[in-house]
Amino acid sequence: MKAEKDVRLPQKIPHFFATGCFCLALSLASPESALAQVCEVAGAASAAESSIGEPGVDAVIDGMKASLEGVYLADKEVAGVALTALMQYIDTELFSQDSQSFPGFSWFWGNWYTDLQKLARTLHGGIIDQSRQILASFEASNVTQAGLRVQKTQLEGLKKYQTTDQGCQFDTTARYLGRSREGSNALATGYALDFNQIGNNERNSSAAAGQASLQQSRWQVYQKTLCDPNGNNGGNGVAGCVGGNAVTGMASLPSQTIFSHETIDMTVADTRDAVNQLLFNITGYEAPDPIPAGAVSSGVGLGQRQKNREYMAQMDAVGALAYSVVAERAPGVAAPEIQALRQKAGVQDPSPTPSAREIRQAIVEELSDPNYYQDLGDDPATIPQKELYLKAYNLLLLNDMIAKQEKISNVYAIETANMLDKFYHSSRQGALSSAPQRP
Repeated sequence: MKAEKDVRLPQKIPHFFATGCFCLALSLASPESALAQVCEVAGAASAAESSIGEPGVDAVIDGMKASLEGVYLADKEVAGVALTALMQYIDTELFSQDSQSFPGFSWFWGNWYTDLQKLARTLHGGIIDQSRQILASFEASNVTQAGLRVQKTQLEGLKKYQTTDQGCQFDTTARYLGRSREGSNALATGYALDFNQIGNNERNSSAAAGQASLQQSRWQVYQKTLCDPNGNNGGNGVAGCVGGNAVTGMASLPSQTIFSHETIDMTVADTRDAVNQLLFNITGYEAPDPIPAGAVSSGVGLGQRQKNREYMAQMDAVGALAYSVVAERAPGVAAPEIQALRQKAGVQDPSPTPSAREIRQAIVEELSDPNYYQDLGDDPATIPQKELYLKAYNLLLLNDMIAKQEKISNVYAIETANMLDKFYHSSRQGALSSAPQRP
């Protein structure tokens, strides 16, 4: 710490400074003394005037003026010198560090400079920190507003897309429905391939040897599984069998075999045989006899072969209608949830492996549940969900309807072609021999 200097003002001032100030004060602040001098001069002038007479008065007055001007100028000069000395003293003693009697303002400035720098840095840092705090406040406000918007959006989403019992049922049903539809399409394709093998007299098929071998194969199934002993006017083997069978009549009753249940139990061999024979009976499918190997390349053989393939194509289009109906009712994967839903709706015998048709029926039954509509009133926010699900199912059903309509249109096209072909041949029978031949 620096040693403190004596800051007392000096007890003495320069002599000339004191003299000048005294004279200046005497001349400026003591008009009586100046007046005394004037009176002394005036008294002398009066004595002189009395001695010298009237003409000497002007000279006395002029002398008095000159004397007064001299005194004024002398006092002015002394005052100027004193003022200049005072300014130098102030500069030296108050602002200069060289003074021994008074440290001066420079000494204070030298001690304050570092502190002022620190103060300036503190103030500058405070300004910067204030800006940071303001920006942090704005950022916190933005984060808070963004958080509120997110929370509001989440709340609206929870209200609009909250999980409901009906939503879970729709989702569960849709999952099983997709897998069952895949199985149904595969089964319909399998039926088409099986009948194509029969119509093509392929090796190891029931029609490999022609119509006779197919008829024999079907008769064996009839006797074993489908024969009704009461048919053909009574028993005693008149109907072709002795004793009743478990699936009697299934091959001749589509209303019982196909349409009485949403799911046909195809796991039972007798049921599968009955369905296969029913498809033969519905479509009237007949297998051609195989063309001898030596006649295949002949004109007659080529023509017959072509007719056989035309018949196969037409019967495949006709059979697709029946195949799709049966395949839609074929059992799918195990779906205990669907079974539970149907039992809740009051169905007595729901299948543990429901078909695509039965799953669709479960959806219809769900829409008949009063609780479904009660929940619409209790929780209106779920209405858009249910509307979306129903639109999805409507689109699915519309796609199925279009697919069936395409099959039906194809069959109508075949029927129309056959009618035109029959009309063409009947008209040719009465035509002249010179009529143009059909290419």
